[in-house]
Amino acid sequence: MIKMLENIFNLWLYTVDSLQCKGFGELKKTQRSFNSTLRANKGLKPVSKKQAKRNGELAKIEPPIDGKCQNCHELPDWRGLAKHHKTKRSQGGQDSPDNIIWLCGKCHSLFHGIKEC
Repeated sequence: MIKMLENIFNLWLYTVDSLQCKGFGELKKTQRSFNSTLRANKGLKPVSKKQAKRNGELAKIEPPIDGKCQNCHELPDWRGLAKHHKTKRSQGGQDSPDNIIWLCGKCHSLFHGIKEC
């Protein structure tokens, strides 16, 4: 369900970008793409028991009380705070509070090697 909402949100952002960058001519094309994405996501894929357990464990990890990024110590932008594993799960990192840090969108992008404008 969250993935579907994430897809819809990303498509909405693309729509806004299209209007700002390409003009209204792209709106119908974007709307068709948006509608087809909605139709494609009606049949949601069931989550495995293992994934459901992991999601439950991650949901228990609370964000910082002050609501600030634990890297730059600033309030987040419109993207809010995101959980980031200090040690990647692929490298043996766990979903424990000791291995999770809350990052703003800018810091999270930097941690993943994405340079923002």
